[in-house]
Amino acid sequence: MIWALLWAGVGCGPQPQRLPDGLLGQRVPVLMVLIDTLRADHTGVGGGPRDTPFLDDLAAESIVFERAYANASWTRPSVATLFTSRLPTSHGCVNRDGRMVDELVTLAEVLQDNGYATEGVISNGNVVPDLGFGQGFDVYAHVGGRPYANAEQMLPAVREALDVLNGEGAPGFVYLHFVDPHDPYHRQPEFDFAADLPGTFDGSREAIDVYRHSSTKPDATELARVHGLYDGEIAWIDARLSELFAELESTGVLERAWVIVTSDHGEGLWQHGIPGHGQHVYEEQVRVPLIFRPPGGLLEGALTVSEPVGMLDVGPTLLDFLGLPIPDDFEGRSWAGPLAGRGEFPGRPVIIDEKMDAFDMAAIVDGDAKLVVDHTRHLNLLFDLADNPGETMSEALNLNVHRDARGTELRRQLDDALIDAAQRTPAGTGGGDALLPSSVRQQLVELGYAGEDG
Repeated sequence: MIWALLWAGVGCGPQPQRLPDGLLGQRVPVLMVLIDTLRADHTGVGGGPRDTPFLDDLAAESIVFERAYANASWTRPSVATLFTSRLPTSHGCVNRDGRMVDELVTLAEVLQDNGYATEGVISNGNVVPDLGFGQGFDVYAHVGGRPYANAEQMLPAVREALDVLNGEGAPGFVYLHFVDPHDPYHRQPEFDFAADLPGTFDGSREAIDVYRHSSTKPDATELARVHGLYDGEIAWIDARLSELFAELESTGVLERAWVIVTSDHGEGLWQHGIPGHGQHVYEEQVRVPLIFRPPGGLLEGALTVSEPVGMLDVGPTLLDFLGLPIPDDFEGRSWAGPLAGRGEFPGRPVIIDEKMDAFDMAAIVDGDAKLVVDHTRHLNLLFDLADNPGETMSEALNLNVHRDARGTELRRQLDDALIDAAQRTPAGTGGGDALLPSSVRQQLVELGYAGEDG
């Protein structure tokens, strides 16, 4: 897409054509919130079936990347990409034994080296300190639970971490990782969208595994219950965040801090036959929300970016907004300057890089064209997302049978990116499973990460 046309689209209606002057170069506090397993198309701002009032209101005064992609479809490699601004093959934290090695440079380390107080609170065993995810954090707390600690159980640790955003002196960086929309899906009486629906699916691990270990999938009745329970979890965490942000607003933090809200991946919900995630690179598993709210918010309305952007661009963009140096090791590009009217946009294809168990898949998204490559089954599927947003297989072009110049060029670009990433993989990135305490191992089992031998 021609960037002039994109920019004209960004500036239409009440939206500002560029960010206000003075946003770049301020070393202010930063709050990054990751909502695990949150599909973009199940939020109000993403066009979902139900409103998400907190996220929708936040987006209304923020930079909204409408087509943000996780660079992998499960937590560990995806968050490693968010932290290191490197593709999964490049940082090497892939598969079930992947870990982040010390030589990787993380966003938290860059902020720490530049005088930030850094704290993290997580509730997912895939990103624990034992696997290297605590690099650069002064405090990095894992709030455990079975199968995970929900947002309310995390609140004491969260509030303690948020104190650094109010501190005088060094600015603070806080990373919060909530897991609530992840399966198993818990019935939320406050938002019980499945209460009046027929069927028996209750969202439990046992109910999910009935289908996960068979070739059948829920019928339309049960699938409606799946969506209702999943959306109920999203509505519940949305409400809890609304309450938490009301506290932050009362202390003035939101007037001083950048706020970033995103997710690590989506959820299959039996599209393309997959209940969960980590086994495909289709839109439902890799399209995520990405919201950047500047200090005080954008008073003239949201600024939306409609071009595809990968999560590896989050770190460089944030550092650029703060006026901090972007490490040479970071592979992402900054959108900050162009959004403020300085320089050209970093338009380029988004690479998705997925390795888990027997699955070895990749994808490249360039505008509305998306090429999905299944290295195991030797498939090359070319989709036009404008005409086929659900990636219906019958409408895909299989490049193993047909030759297409566009698809062939995308495959070349994808191969070049993955080859370059493989050359950068640091040594010692495997074997992380041996480092995990038994309590974390049990949590991962209950989250469905037991492996194909389960």
